[in-house]
Amino acid sequence: MAEKLDTATDDSALIREFCENSNFDAFGIIYEKYATPVYRSLYVKVGNKEIAEELLSDTFTTLLEILPNFRSDSSLKTFITGVAFNKARQYWQKNSDGPLSLEEDLAGMDDEEEDEEEEQQTEHQIRFEKQLVEAIMSELEPPYNEVLEMRFIRGMSINQTAEELNLTSANVRVIQHRALKKAQTIAGGLVESGNGTD
Repeated sequence: MAEKLDTATDDSALIREFCENSNFDAFGIIYEKYATPVYRSLYVKVGNKEIAEELLSDTFTTLLEILPNFRSDSSLKTFITGVAFNKARQYWQKNSDGPLSLEEDLAGMDDEEEDEEEEQQTEHQIRFEKQLVEAIMSELEPPYNEVLEMRFIRGMSINQTAEELNLTSANVRVIQHRALKKAQTIAGGLVESGNGTD
């Protein structure tokens, strides 16, 4: 019998379920566990609710693709926070004349993760990641895009999303599962396309 997954499930088990068994409920639980603390860290960095929400969405969209590359030499929370801080750094590079302070930029990240993220900071990567998020949301039709927006951008619970869309909680879970699978397919196509133009 399959193990019941919830927020008490060990991160390694959730990662294994998502990466090896394509269990998108496991990814949803990872979001539930870490979206709030990561959002708070982003809000401290950018000082704007809407921008922090957008960067949070970008972070977890990217996580769909890179989670199989996660190495257990650091915590999953640290890994996700590192991705989020890279998003914030890219945002400030594009929208601010002044750099982030070094102390803030390194907060929550170990040296190895910092080096790995720095290597990825190219203009192509910034443009590509933005295109990835925009393409996923634009290509998904209702109610898939609505459920993803409510769950992963607005941070609403399963029950809140169900009430908002006049659906049952079970229906929302099914739609979320299918929406994430569609999103991964779209993202995979864009990654292949992007890699082919390097």
